[in-house]
Amino acid sequence: MRLKPYLIATLCVFALSFAACKKSKKGGSTNNPSEEDLKVELVGVVASPTANVSQGPTFPFSVKVTSKMPASGVKIGVEAVVIFSNVSVPQNAAIVSSAATTEVTVNNLPSMNEVRVKVTVTSETKPTNKKEFEFIVFNKV
Repeated sequence: MRLKPYLIATLCVFALSFAACKKSKKGGSTNNPSEEDLKVELVGVVASPTANVSQGPTFPFSVKVTSKMPASGVKIGVEAVVIFSNVSVPQNAAIVSSAATTEVTVNNLPSMNEVRVKVTVTSETKPTNKKEFEFIVFNKV
């Protein structure tokens, strides 16, 4: 029976030790919640390779972010390459936007050529959160 008082005293010491080591949550959490994955649509673009036809050197379309917009917005970049010659077509610098829908234009489309266009939408807050799209535009003029 002498073991019982020592056992109770030891358990009390362990309980007080664990209670003293527990961290308090003063001031709330400093970590931001994880950012929602981007959900993006291209409005005015058909996924079929031969369906996008331009009547001149530009091809306008819209980028619509359907998920929650990242805190610092998104960066929208456009790259274009002539399919036949594999030559890059110069485009405007990437756009940073916080709007749900942003107007974008593919520029300098060469006459009577198919151009492969790559659109990259990247979160400014979390650069690994991005979506990429590819489509083809044919300039008929």
